[in-house]
Amino acid sequence: MTGKELARELNMEARSTRRILERVPFDKINWKPHDKSMSLGRLATHIAEIPHWISNIVELDEYDFLQHPYTPHEIASMDELLALHEKNVQAAASVLEGASDEQLKKKWVVRRGEQVFFRTAERHCRAFLGIQPRVPSPRAAHRVPPAAGRSRSRFIRPNSG
Repeated sequence: MTGKELARELNMEARSTRRILERVPFDKINWKPHDKSMSLGRLATHIAEIPHWISNIVELDEYDFLQHPYTPHEIASMDELLALHEKNVQAAASVLEGASDEQLKKKWVVRRGEQVFFRTAERHCRAFLGIQPRVPSPRAAHRVPPAAGRSRSRFIRPNSG
């Protein structure tokens, strides 16, 4: 794929992601399905941050979290969340559109020391975000649209939280 094709795909995926982010109930941003889980607000912010990593991956040969410590954004409103997502998508799309074939063909490594992460992390995390808002809030306004086909989350019973 060319950089322009990847940028087009990123923008298409970003529209789906934005629809999911728009439905995050900010009155429940501290809710967690389990004590070890990210809160709903932290997960939503994480999803909005992911496109920024694309710029780093294209521009750097290797991204090591031990060398580039990660500091999560603090989001206080829906407007801030959507603005962060939009800013990161635009920057990533711009970098992809300008990327050479050589840059796109090189092996990109994202790691924390010896631990290597996969490029598919956004879909994985976005899928969790698609499930979480359904659990604490059955109201129609907070129903999250499926991002990749039908979901089995309708079978999950909410815990108290």
